[in-house]
Amino acid sequence: MSQHFDVLVIGGGIVGLTAALAMAQRHYTVAVIDAGTLMVNTDKSDLRVYAINKASKMLLSELGVWQHLDDARVAPYNKMHVWDGVSGAYIDFDSRSIAEPNLGAIIEESILKQALLRRISSESKINLFPQSVIDEVCHLERSIKISGQNTAWEGQLLMIADGANSPMRHKLKVDVTSWSYEQQALV
Repeated sequence: MSQHFDVLVIGGGIVGLTAALAMAQRHYTVAVIDAGTLMVNTDKSDLRVYAINKASKMLLSELGVWQHLDDARVAPYNKMHVWDGVSGAYIDFDSRSIAEPNLGAIIEESILKQALLRRISSESKINLFPQSVIDEVCHLERSIKISGQNTAWEGQLLMIADGANSPMRHKLKVDVTSWSYEQQALV
């Protein structure tokens, strides 16, 4: 027996959770299915960070997520220097050039994910299914059905957001072209 939703989101990371909130805000029912636990540890600093620009901050605010962020763990930035290590070309960004106090904020991944999960906890249109591995994907006449571990979900739209090395993308044989930029960042 399948559980029915409008949207099935594979992946409970930043992208998947944000997409789920955006769909729920538009009155769609959403299942977020993730192989992991969806739990976060915010007790210690997280080395993985996101540079959130003004547009992303506005989206997170509209979704009701920004209000759940711990202000002490959000670091606004007002300048950014980006350079090419091979040619020496560079570009500078400065918030003064756009008459703004900052360009955005640097936020630890765990802090952002915790805020997303807090917001989702009050959203009745989203159901979380942690520790769920998808074994099978079936294209039905008017929907898509995914199943695994004696559980099945059916929906009108499947969103794949399970990471850069997406197991679901590999399972569905979706080809991508990618290459390493060999980039590094100092935060």
